[in-house]
Amino acid sequence: MNVDESNPEKKVTEFINFLPMLAYDGSTMRQINAQDILDIAMAGTSATLLAKRWEYALLVNVDNDTLQRLMVQSLSSLR
Repeated sequence: MNVDESNPEKKVTEFINFLPMLAYDGSTMRQINAQDILDIAMAGTSATLLAKRWEYALLVNVDNDTLQRLMVQSLSSLR
């Protein structure tokens, strides 16, 4: 590995050629690339994995109380 390389993505790409990285998104495991690794390191999760996490139905709370508050809020914003 070239320790003098200044581009972090190139360093990570070279490293994962020897040690592939896997990510688990809640249902599947997949190999991730250097950009995904840097995303995870900088933000805690990659944008793709975060988007998949938001598709999870239990994260959405749609009960009568929540709907009522949304309706009241929507009506008050129209005034």
